[in-house]
Amino acid sequence: MSGKLKIGILLLLSCLAGESILAGPYLKILRVDGLYPHLVIEAQLLLPSDISDSGHSFTVSELPAAVSGALRSGETVVNPASSSDEIKPLLMVVVLDATRSMRPSSFIKAQSLASDFINARAPYDLTAVFKINGRPELLYDFNSDKTGAVAAVRSIQRKGQVTRIYDSLFAAIRSARDAISRDREITRASVIMFTDGRDEGSHLTETDCIDLSEQCRALNIPVHTIYFGQARNERRWTRLSLRTGGRLVHASDRTSLQNLRDSLRGDISRTIRFDFTGSVKAAAGEKLNIALQWKSGRLHDNDSSVYEVKLPPEVAQPGFFTKERILLLVIGLFVFFVAGALLLLWYFHVYKKRTEAAKVAAGPLPSADVPGSGGSMDLVAGEESAVPYDPYDEEPFPARLEEPRRYLKENSYKLLQHALRTGESYDHATLVRKGRVREGINNDYDLFFDTTVLGSGRYAHIHLNDPNANAVHAKVKRYEKKYILYDMMSHTGVFLNNRKLLRPRALADGDEIKAGHSLFIFRGIREDKTP
Repeated sequence: MSGKLKIGILLLLSCLAGESILAGPYLKILRVDGLYPHLVIEAQLLLPSDISDSGHSFTVSELPAAVSGALRSGETVVNPASSSDEIKPLLMVVVLDATRSMRPSSFIKAQSLASDFINARAPYDLTAVFKINGRPELLYDFNSDKTGAVAAVRSIQRKGQVTRIYDSLFAAIRSARDAISRDREITRASVIMFTDGRDEGSHLTETDCIDLSEQCRALNIPVHTIYFGQARNERRWTRLSLRTGGRLVHASDRTSLQNLRDSLRGDISRTIRFDFTGSVKAAAGEKLNIALQWKSGRLHDNDSSVYEVKLPPEVAQPGFFTKERILLLVIGLFVFFVAGALLLLWYFHVYKKRTEAAKVAAGPLPSADVPGSGGSMDLVAGEESAVPYDPYDEEPFPARLEEPRRYLKENSYKLLQHALRTGESYDHATLVRKGRVREGINNDYDLFFDTTVLGSGRYAHIHLNDPNANAVHAKVKRYEKKYILYDMMSHTGVFLNNRKLLRPRALADGDEIKAGHSLFIFRGIREDKTP
């Protein structure tokens, strides 16, 4: 029961496909040209050969391409200004099963139906006749003579024991394919096979024909089966016909046979030219959606095309400030102001950092005892001062400093001078790394160079295996047995006795140095020279 239901559904789909072929001419807009509002629309209408030349109606509607189709403007009836026809003939290949597996009554009816199909085609259509009688045999090659084709069908005799349906079907399809490849004006072909569905001794299989059916669909060569057999083989031939774009029709179904006969006719390709006057207010360059509808009785079709508005020279063209240019101008100004604001922020950020650096380096200068003077002298002003110097006292940076670089250069010597005066002298010095000591690694570093560099780079004397350390993070410089610690503009800073190093400092025995995550203890050694 389920198998019969599936077959019924397939037959229904095939019938619907036949109706769409009968009632579905193809309308296509080839071009839309002209200076708006006077347009020329050229379209192609593919008509069945039996359609009357009268009763055709055409309407055109238009709207901006960006607007939804539901808001389409009113339709305007247009009449063709000119038209030209081009005939598209149909190739029809008739394949008749003439073996003894066909009952005599079925064979006679198949001959009669084949003759009806040949007589129903258009005068310019071409017909070829094959017979299935032991082996595929071409009796009548493609010709527009209906009488010769009918005579070839009537001359076929029912004889032969081997029914090679698949081989015959392959030969018929190949013949239609070769004919299409020879004549480019032929775009349609159909194979009509009259059989009871019994295959005996074919060299090809059903799978081979199914593969061939994919090529048939691509080349628009449907295979229609006029079936005289039993229901058990019907599903196979229904599947083959549907996969090629054709259908299976029972020999007793007169309505379906008539619909199939009407659909198997060549087409007329009609090129039509319309003169249309638009009514939409549009500017130059604006895109309009032009839709063309066709109707003839119960047949109808439509197509649309996008037209870019071109205005005649006498029509005033829009000024310089169009919507697109205004939009680009606004975007350009916005980008300009954003880039300017970011540049100003960057400039003030850099200026602030440099100002803070100069403030740190040139803050309150120390007072110290100078040999030959009666007391302490201010190193900046050169005047005596009784105020003791606090190295961590942060005085505000001068409010106005015209040349900060020159100021820093002049005062760097004074900062170093103060560091040297406050430092202690050692004959030898060592940095001892604190923390976990790995076996076999010496964590004591003698400071025998005049300048010892600490960092993570290749030029560091004391390597810091620390992602927070710079390549050149800090340095210890020796001046006449005094050791001065410098911060080399590191990102994370250098700390001396848990205080951030803001200027060069003299090291004393036991000082703790932190560079990144690494900790060191400074050890100063004095040699005992007493006898």
